[in-house]
Amino acid sequence: MTSRIGSPDTQADIDVRNCLAQVPPRSFVMVAGAGSGKTTSLIKALAHLGEARGKALRRAGQ
Repeated sequence: MTSRIGSPDTQADIDVRNCLAQVPPRSFVMVAGAGSGKTTSLIKALAHLGEARGKALRRAGQ
């Protein structure tokens, strides 16, 4: 399921991260076929969000 976690980011990974980087974060829909990497892209985006804004989110109780 997450075999490309350590691999370079795909364009989808970058696009999701850009949506979350906006202030306020932008909503998005991810549509792709089975096995295309949707879950991995979301895991990578959440990891990046935790690194970038984790402390502020925890302070805000989010």
